Amino acid sequence: MRYLLACIAALLLPALASAQPAERWRVLGELDRPHLYGAIAKVGTDHAYYIGGYSGNVFSNASRYVDRFEVSGTNVRISQMPPLPEGLAEMPVIVLYDTAIVVIGGLNEAGRTSSAVYLFNIATQQWRKLGDMITSRRQHAAYRYSVNEILIAGGRHSNLETMDDAEIFNLTTGQSRSISPFPVPINGAVYGLMSSGKGVILGGRDGGANSNRIAGIYTYDGSKNEWSKIGDMSSGREAPFGMRLEDGRMVVVGGSTQESPSAVFIGECLVERNGDFLRSADVPYGLCYAGITERMPRRVLTVGGWLSDLSSTNQCTYWEVESGSVTPGPKLNIERRYTRSVTLGGRGLENRTTFAIGGVTSQSGVTQTVEILQVACDSMGMIFPLESMKLVGDAVYAAPNIMLTRSATYQRGAAWLPKKVNVSRGLDVRFMFRLNNGNDNGQVDKGPQGADGVVFVLQNSLPTTIGRVGDGIGYNETPSGLAVEFDAFLNAAFSDPSGSHIAIQAGDGQYLRSWHVPPYLKAIATKDVPQFVADGRVFHARIVLEGTTMSVYCDTTGDLRTPVVVATDIDLSKILTLGPDGATYAGFTAATGFAQQSHEILGLQIGGCETLVSVDDETEWNADALSAYVNPNPASGSAVVNVSYPSTRNRVCRVLDTRGSVVLQIELPSGQTRIELPLDRVAHGMYAVQIQDGSQVVSIPLVVVR
Repeated sequence: MRYLLACIAALLLPALASAQPAERWRVLGELDRPHLYGAIAKVGTDHAYYIGGYSGNVFSNASRYVDRFEVSGTNVRISQMPPLPEGLAEMPVIVLYDTAIVVIGGLNEAGRTSSAVYLFNIATQQWRKLGDMITSRRQHAAYRYSVNEILIAGGRHSNLETMDDAEIFNLTTGQSRSISPFPVPINGAVYGLMSSGKGVILGGRDGGANSNRIAGIYTYDGSKNEWSKIGDMSSGREAPFGMRLEDGRMVVVGGSTQESPSAVFIGECLVERNGDFLRSADVPYGLCYAGITERMPRRVLTVGGWLSDLSSTNQCTYWEVESGSVTPGPKLNIERRYTRSVTLGGRGLENRTTFAIGGVTSQSGVTQTVEILQVACDSMGMIFPLESMKLVGDAVYAAPNIMLTRSATYQRGAAWLPKKVNVSRGLDVRFMFRLNNGNDNGQVDKGPQGADGVVFVLQNSLPTTIGRVGDGIGYNETPSGLAVEFDAFLNAAFSDPSGSHIAIQAGDGQYLRSWHVPPYLKAIATKDVPQFVADGRVFHARIVLEGTTMSVYCDTTGDLRTPVVVATDIDLSKILTLGPDGATYAGFTAATGFAQQSHEILGLQIGGCETLVSVDDETEWNADALSAYVNPNPASGSAVVNVSYPSTRNRVCRVLDTRGSVVLQIELPSGQTRIELPLDRVAHGMYAVQIQDGSQVVSIPLVVVR
């Protein structure tokens, strides 16, 4: 039976392609404080610090700013850290055992080279000065020489003169000692530790523009106080970019061989193997001042960069270190050179986030934008069996569909997916619904007969959540979340614009409401919205979330090519307070008031990067679901509300009129299941009695007669 129903749903829903997980850059936003071409210090797998750089254009106004980038699952957070003791740029940084970061010299905010060595304690988030180098410098090389020592070589003075001075700084004493000079003056080199743990410096140039490029690969032997050349690159290059892989090997990509009469950049990719740097591949374009990161083990991604025609690029390229193959990567949204890149996260591509931080564009100059690269699935194409949904209130499974409400007054129903859905990397949901047997019962709204509509809801409370009847559309006053209304009735009190409209609503941190006013309303549309007529016609809907942009589609054909309403500020991590798993409950609500119609869900297709996920705190179906009845009904002087079970907390009982206004409110004390309603001052008419117990709400029609 389950297979048959899935087949029926497959015929009803437009076919979607099989899930093809893809990677996509999206703009996360801009840094709150400008600093460009700072240094990256990666701490563990989930944190990185972006330190210093320039507060204006490249080569001007060194910055003190420090930002921390962190990921939890696919959730991203950027936070401000205590600033550097002085503005610094063009300096190396070294991470010590994931507990501290050492910043060594650089160009300071006074426009001169610094000799200071600073340490940032990650636990206390405090900076302190360890001491001074013998020589102040910028654009220099540095690597961890021993447990307590850092080797420093080359660089430039404040007057831009390139130097060959070398020294070893002791982290414990804060003192530095001179060692044998580097074989040549050098700046703009690559430096670090090889897989053997031996420090190495390679590349760079011995002066300014068009000066000699260094092809040699050098290491320092402390026992002899001398430098030795352990190899040569195929050609010298200045400002190559490199990194140490997770397996300990170093890789180097690109660089420049000359500046004029025309710039010449190269795309050569080198990988260290047994102490040798061997040519593995070539990026298909010359590249300089790009970002570099290990997107997956032994899969290196170059990010943006400067091309030989002196334009910035949005191109990214994958280099498979083992096979040597090179393939195009996803393109950045914003071209950039002088950018920094880092990848954070655990195992598996779906759990990794790559950052592109700042840079310079060809046209508009400095950009402080941050883009992130994550797995983005356009659609999973999973047709969900409706009979597995958790039904609340008046909702029933009427095979093969779910009837959220019958065409009767004061109904309300909800249907929730039984497990949470991961929405941290976006969402793509398609569904169909049908309205039938509409009747305004004399409550005219200048639209089609019937009320009130169907709502797609995301919430992080319980799979038993349900809201108010009538203009509450089954979700009003539920715990905070997000709702997309397909509203079929004009409720002027809620600022409805027409009898057929689509609205995106967000909670205020406490409640989710159907009021079309700030802070609840995110976007609303009437143009191009089909008339929600309760005559049995089928409506097709699609809701797509990419980044913070939510697009809603709806028509009667299933074509769904053009969004009807778009909201650009939907940050589900904040709206839903997502946990590390990025999961939330998803489902549908509907309601009737004095006006009525039936609401049916005919099919559901879930897209995105995840389908249903099991979570540790998944709430099982509540066998003690709240229910109640009123006796007598109709009533005149008084009536008694009987609730299905006693509660350990006080509950609220409200009597609502047909406009949703509260005409009577009484507290039902804990432990009690009966409460009397004094109706002697309540006017003749139709009402709803609403009982709320935490996130559970039940509503019963009541007729008051005189």
